[in-house]
Amino acid sequence: MRFQGKVALVTGAASGIGKGIALRLGQEGASVALCDMNGPGVRDAAREARQSGAKAAAYVCDVRKRAQVDRTIDRIVQRWGRLDILVNNAAIATNARLVEMPDDIWDLVLQTNLTGAFYCLRAAARVMVKQRYGRIINVTSTGAFRPRMFRGHYCATKAGLHMLTLVAAAELAPFGVTVNALAPGLTETGMTRHVLQQPEARTARLKEVPLGRLGLPEDHAAAVAYLASDEAAWVTGAAVLADGGILTADPTAMVRVTGKA
Repeated sequence: MRFQGKVALVTGAASGIGKGIALRLGQEGASVALCDMNGPGVRDAAREARQSGAKAAAYVCDVRKRAQVDRTIDRIVQRWGRLDILVNNAAIATNARLVEMPDDIWDLVLQTNLTGAFYCLRAAARVMVKQRYGRIINVTSTGAFRPRMFRGHYCATKAGLHMLTLVAAAELAPFGVTVNALAPGLTETGMTRHVLQQPEARTARLKEVPLGRLGLPEDHAAAVAYLASDEAAWVTGAAVLADGGILTADPTAMVRVTGKA
């Protein structure tokens, strides 16, 4: 198994993409620390991982709180002796026009998606630098490269996380630590359910995807497993687009189909 003897931390692991990634890493032999604010959810996800034969533990942590992040990573290292893989996946998204966006919503999204990712990256990197080994994967979005109306705060955080990935890749390379990004397209998760359950919206979104289907957590888990493995030992500062070809498509397609963005 590719990750036998490795220890992985996945944030936002209670559901969706994060849970899928955690399960995949566990299936391939990693000891997995699942981290999320949702205590019952992350404990259930860790239990599911253990039932499939993985070594897994749940950690309730708010990535916006630096002290909680540092304490969580300390606990992981105390338990398993090391930390080899960090998957920075925790994120939230809301819709708001820029001119109407409340300060608290802007702050919430930036603190979760960007500041929280930085806290996790910094704490994990300190461990990995001492080990002279590590794999960091930041989950960004197609929104890092393509603007979405009413998602200015979300797109700003994902673009920022993309650039943070590049800087970290350069700074950490001399210590044997690679840093890459995974940019998912629209994926079937709880976060997108409110949009995808509307037939017209679902049809319009599918028209954006050249491969003709929406993403699944398993699609992203497979990409992360590659980036976290020694097969990707010479890959750093890269962004893997797992979007079904969305960024190759005409960005005005959705407007033409639905009459709105």
